Amino acid sequence: MREDGESNRWTATDALAQVNTAALSDVARNLLKPGLSPKHSVAALMASGLGVDAMKIIPFGLTRRETIWWASQCLRAVPAMATDPKSASAIGAAESWCADPSDENRRGALSASEVAEISTPAGCVALAVFLSEGSLAPPTLIAVPPPPHVGPTMAANAVLLAAVLRQPERAMDKYQQFAQLADSVAAGTNRWAASAASAIGQTTPSPTGAKMFPPYPSAKR
Repeated sequence: MREDGESNRWTATDALAQVNTAALSDVARNLLKPGLSPKHSVAALMASGLGVDAMKIIPFGLTRRETIWWASQCLRAVPAMATDPKSASAIGAAESWCADPSDENRRGALSASEVAEISTPAGCVALAVFLSEGSLAPPTLIAVPPPPHVGPTMAANAVLLAAVLRQPERAMDKYQQFAQLADSVAAGTNRWAASAASAIGQTTPSPTGAKMFPPYPSAKR
């Protein structure tokens, strides 16, 4: 069950209002009918083989912490991420912020993203933490909040990069898995734990017991 006390955006009909539809394909824009919840929008996109578009809208159907946790778990599902120390550290920093969304952890994720490099999936997800809230300026200066869309967009970029890092021809299969992860995160069955707050740099898998939902329908041919 959900533990953060925030409303479930996954089934809300107004949750996709901030999506930049210009970044979506023409087919996707036609499928995203007004009043369609993120959950049903993702299902429709996946059924039409539009995995890239689905990944772009998932972060806008989740809360900020859910988005970072979802993206982190998607990256952990790609073996190459967990075996690279810099990537593992950046993912751990993102997960630590989910468990304890302090400004210290948020800025720590920025440092981890710079080490991993933002051209990598792990660097992107750690940077997404920094861009999710707070101020872009140093703590001693006047606060400069990030635009509301940049954090979710960076998280989507992390997931899209992870899908094509190895065996890009199997990207759609990975999008299916990532979409199922979004379902479990939104439902609260795949959730961060307080113990993850000190997990920076560790490669411990996400908490067990996450319910895996049935796969979305196969793409229409």
